[in-house]
Amino acid sequence: MSSSDKIKAWLRDILFTSKGLPLACAGVLALDAVLTPLIIRYVPYTEIDWRAYMQQAKMFKEGSVTQYDQIQGDTGPLVYPALHLYIYTALYHLTNAGADIEYAQAIFAGIYLLTLAVVLAIYSKTQAVPPYVLPLLALSKRLHSIYVLRLFNDGIAMCILYVSLLGLLYRRHLLSAVAFSLAVGVKMNVLLFLPAYVVVYLLQCGLFESVKLGINMATIQVLLARPFIRTDGRAYLSRAFNLSRQFLYKWTVNWRFVREDLFLSKEFSIALLVLHIFLLASFAWFKWLPRNGVSSLDVVRHTLKHPSRRPLSQLLSAKGGDCTDCFHLQPHRHCLCKVAALPILFVVCISNSIPSIHVAFSSTCQNCLVHRCRVCMECVPIYESQQRSFAHFKRALIGRTSYGMSAHDNSNS
Repeated sequence: MSSSDKIKAWLRDILFTSKGLPLACAGVLALDAVLTPLIIRYVPYTEIDWRAYMQQAKMFKEGSVTQYDQIQGDTGPLVYPALHLYIYTALYHLTNAGADIEYAQAIFAGIYLLTLAVVLAIYSKTQAVPPYVLPLLALSKRLHSIYVLRLFNDGIAMCILYVSLLGLLYRRHLLSAVAFSLAVGVKMNVLLFLPAYVVVYLLQCGLFESVKLGINMATIQVLLARPFIRTDGRAYLSRAFNLSRQFLYKWTVNWRFVREDLFLSKEFSIALLVLHIFLLASFAWFKWLPRNGVSSLDVVRHTLKHPSRRPLSQLLSAKGGDCTDCFHLQPHRHCLCKVAALPILFVVCISNSIPSIHVAFSSTCQNCLVHRCRVCMECVPIYESQQRSFAHFKRALIGRTSYGMSAHDNSNS
């Protein structure tokens, strides 16, 4: 093999196979560690909510109010859960009552890079996309704006949520539940991931353990809000978890083509809520729940009794931003949760376009339990299909089911 062929082979491995993931992750993180300070230096800071956050933190710090619904700022009342208030109170102390914007931006730059590192760890663990896709994560104008130019709480919430997702990948269910509840404690929007979490916990842990995890989540919320619940629990819930807030038309992005009077109407909000519930039910019935020629009711009954090893693709399709803009999301930043998920969403869609592989794989699993169908196909990185023959790819799929099939099952298949 000539030197040019060796270089081509090396580049192919680095760009298209899992061998290049560590190098790609390190390179993307290093690139953004240089890019983010440059953005802070040369792009003007935008004041939107930071001053209001600091005013609310000051009221809490001084103890001038005892009820949650009395905490106010220039932009209105405090509408986030208690952990948000605790975090920004700490930032109030660190940034000289919010006056040191540059130091605040440096702190949020660290949060951004930590978020990016966790996201890269997720992609490295799942091997869902080839390495050449990963640099796109560092090129998001929206993400840099949210974290270091506007200092929103979305970045903090998503950093904690991605830690929760990483915990799920390593089957650290208690860690994932604690992190998820903490993320909800920063911003209520994280609850949009809850349906997928319920499905994953039921499939991986069973009903009893899932209930225990849910109790742990609820307990954390109670502990975080305890000072305010003792004073006036209803006032806290009405602000921190207000599901009835009217969304302003001027902030929408996805529904700009709709007339303002229609957008603000109650009927439109109800229609979007029904659509969101329908989409969740459709994903749960046809995508999240494993099926192999049996009724979905049998699948539900079986998965409640027997934990499985389903992958986490359902988490990346449960975020219903488009259908919930009208209720409480703020669409100038609601896409934050989707950006890092786009490559995996693309791969999941592609995997459904190769039914021949699915059929061939399913035919080998007739003797398997119901919940093992299709699980392994989704775990195989899609770019492997570009470099292996179908026979080799089929053998790889069968080999990945070794944890779920006995030798007898393999011989029969």
